[in-house]
Amino acid sequence: MPKELARIPDQATLIHILGVLPCDFDTHWSEEAEKILQTLIERPLVAGEKWRARVRVAISRALVVDSVYVVQYEPDTEMEVVRDSLKDNLMKGNAIVSNGKHFENLERLCCNGGLRIPAVPGRVRLS
Repeated sequence: MPKELARIPDQATLIHILGVLPCDFDTHWSEEAEKILQTLIERPLVAGEKWRARVRVAISRALVVDSVYVVQYEPDTEMEVVRDSLKDNLMKGNAIVSNGKHFENLERLCCNGGLRIPAVPGRVRLS
């Protein structure tokens, strides 16, 4: 590996999707869920498409996001339009179920551990 690349810190980040559980309420993702994720990751981006995620909580190198999206800028409307969504694909594939208490539980665990989750504009505080 070239020396200049060896000096770059590890860029891996752990991403959690907010508000969902594996469909069988297991603690691990199914092979079907992994296939859906792999399909989205390998999806070729067309001109103007980009990856996006709305980060709700960042703790060290772990992010909790609403979903991971493929968006495309539309010059006519001057807006980014969602072209694909990991959470939507997982729901359609019956690989996940909704977990409405996820953020509330995460917030409680963080508070118990001495971490404060700052208020995010557009989000209702649960406590």
